[in-house]
Amino acid sequence: MQVLTEKGMDEAFVFISSCMEATIFGGMILDVVRGTRNEMDERLVSLVLEKQIRRPVVFGRSVEEVMRLERVNIRDATTLIHYYIPQHSKYDFTSRFSLSLDKFSADGADEEDGPESCLLITEEFNNALLSITGFMQRFRLPVPDDLITEAVSSFCNKEVNKRDIVLCPFLKPQGTCRHLKFCSARYIILKELDSPPPRWPVNGLVRVLIT
Repeated sequence: MQVLTEKGMDEAFVFISSCMEATIFGGMILDVVRGTRNEMDERLVSLVLEKQIRRPVVFGRSVEEVMRLERVNIRDATTLIHYYIPQHSKYDFTSRFSLSLDKFSADGADEEDGPESCLLITEEFNNALLSITGFMQRFRLPVPDDLITEAVSSFCNKEVNKRDIVLCPFLKPQGTCRHLKFCSARYIILKELDSPPPRWPVNGLVRVLIT
């Protein structure tokens, strides 16, 4: 992006509508910490005390979080501490980063003055581990193998519990879903539910006529 704007455009104005992408482009530092509830309580206190000379913002549990974020009108927060992570809405989570908007830099924020964000993760958020590993990858953070394994295992366990929910209709023919963000169907194939009827062939040659 920087090379494109410097060499191909004169005084370019780049608009990034995604809070997550703007956060990455603006140079926010992400830190992910995992542990027990007591360990995260201690970590929260230490972070607040450590950042007391700056402007920390702590996110707790809130149903109307997005509406309240708009009302506080903060744009220069230096430290975002995520003590609670919304598990049903990526928008609710990424909207939090807008509170550090004035601290973002087109060239990447300076490590001394740039904003930072800390995720405090406990077992309560195991269902969100897959999304969290995705955030870490987008921020180019190393993702431990045990965290990836636990994230995939947690996702599979959640999907197995959807035995009463139909398999996503796009999964079999296309391998993925067109509406992944909004689809509530099941995403794991269960042999006892998804195997073809006994009279159906399970192997052979299929010819496709393209017209």
